[in-house]
Amino acid sequence: MEKGVAFQQCVKSCKGLPNGDYQSCLGCDHFVTCVWDSMVAQRSCPVGLKWDDNKKICDWFSKTCP
Repeated sequence: MEKGVAFQQCVKSCKGLPNGDYQSCLGCDHFVTCVWDSMVAQRSCPVGLKWDDNKKICDWFSKTCP
């Protein structure tokens, strides 16, 4: 696991993943967007929010990245 990602494995490559958003390796407040095996964006959540990979949203509390 990468630093800052407690429970969910972060995404280094989109190869073989369905299109969608996933936990970034940059930390709990970042996520990546995968489209057709390519990482098309690396984005940050609004200040104070963390990416929850189960809900696929930025939220105040994250069960996948506390």
